[in-house]
Amino acid sequence: MLWNILAYEPAGYWKIAENQWYSNQTVVHPVGLGLLITACLGILILPRRGALACALLLPCFVSDAQRIAIFGLDFSFTRILIITMLVRVLLRGEYRSFRLQRLDKLVLIWIVCKTMAYTLQNGNSSAFVTMLGQSIDHVGAYFALRFVLKDWGDICAIAVFFAVVASVVSFFFVYECSTRRNLFSIFGGVPEITKMRQGRLRCQGAFAHPIVAGCFWAALLPWFYGLMVFNRRYRGVAVVGAGASCVIIVTCSSSTPVFGALTACIGIGFWYIRALTYPAVCALFSLLFILHLSMKQPVWHLLARVSAVGGSTGYHRFNLINQAVNRFNEWAVVGTRSTAHWGLQLFDVTNQFILEGVRGGFITMILFTWMLAEGFRLVGRITPLYRGDPRKQKMAWCLGVCLLVHTANFFGISYFGQITTLYFMSLAAIPSMYTCAKRESMMQMAQQHVYVPDSRYQQETTEVGSVGY
Repeated sequence: MLWNILAYEPAGYWKIAENQWYSNQTVVHPVGLGLLITACLGILILPRRGALACALLLPCFVSDAQRIAIFGLDFSFTRILIITMLVRVLLRGEYRSFRLQRLDKLVLIWIVCKTMAYTLQNGNSSAFVTMLGQSIDHVGAYFALRFVLKDWGDICAIAVFFAVVASVVSFFFVYECSTRRNLFSIFGGVPEITKMRQGRLRCQGAFAHPIVAGCFWAALLPWFYGLMVFNRRYRGVAVVGAGASCVIIVTCSSSTPVFGALTACIGIGFWYIRALTYPAVCALFSLLFILHLSMKQPVWHLLARVSAVGGSTGYHRFNLINQAVNRFNEWAVVGTRSTAHWGLQLFDVTNQFILEGVRGGFITMILFTWMLAEGFRLVGRITPLYRGDPRKQKMAWCLGVCLLVHTANFFGISYFGQITTLYFMSLAAIPSMYTCAKRESMMQMAQQHVYVPDSRYQQETTEVGSVGY
């Protein structure tokens, strides 16, 4: 174990690079350890936006295989960064102005139900420990960023940071595409020789999978557009970040990121016809319902017919949904331990909604979907609060588009690795900005000398009137 911490051991890293098994053992490269220590110190010492940059930088350059195991407990570098962010929040008291919203409660209820169901499903303490670790990765990341994100300046700072990082990461992807060698393989978790499918290299950089890499940067496209319209000073940075993200998406050679980028373009385009958004959504679901009744196959069979890149596994995704529907009784209560018997290669659950049901039952799936719906609802409540500020309206809309891209990705991949933190960051940004919008709206009304009656005064006068005074 000590040798793995202090030195690079080719044989061990080769196994990790082939994704054979690296959990429950310490795997630390000296360079990765130095970056981790620097990032943790930056989180604790730097101002809020600097701490955000330190927390989000490392996962883009160091694979998730880097981890420290203590008494059988795995602490990946991402998990260590999340814990450090929570420690910062406690030390600096950044939680004091926090107020629970409905989305926050849904996240807590979701992880509790998922933990209970997964523990009952497996019937052992190791399952409970596993879910505690996932609680740190998911809920810990959500609330750490929920506490730290305060205003629109934080959102812009994150977008600028990711735009700069994208321009750097894209060079590594271009190099990998040109040489078929992944320089990030020294950290383990990714292959040294890039894999190929139907004559196309599937580059992945430091990310856990090519699809994960592409979906990660596709989900950031709305942030870059929002930055471009929010602050003209950073328009060039935003354009470079968006272009670099597109380069990464192309070199990944996967259909899901391409459709994620297409979803981002459609979502942004709907801003200009936003009055038609609700009718368009109703029309879409009506069309899907009609197709479901008229097609010989169920409507989700459309996934088997769609492909943006050769070699796409659309039929696998269709069959996974189809088997989940047909075997509803098998997983509806507390999920199921395995889906390998559902069909060929169906042990690979490439659908986040199905995975929620497999791990936690139907209630967990409903709660997960409700979280997304609540996120969209909050975006719809933010935009009216900025009637006189179209820049912030567009930025709020872009947060909703980002969530839409994640929702589209969920039909083609179940999240793991670095993209999980990005998703919960995107989700946490919405209620934080809703709080900011309400605060700024109240301040604007006060400046305009608009009388806003106090709710406590209204309640008191109502009570007095009710007793006859």
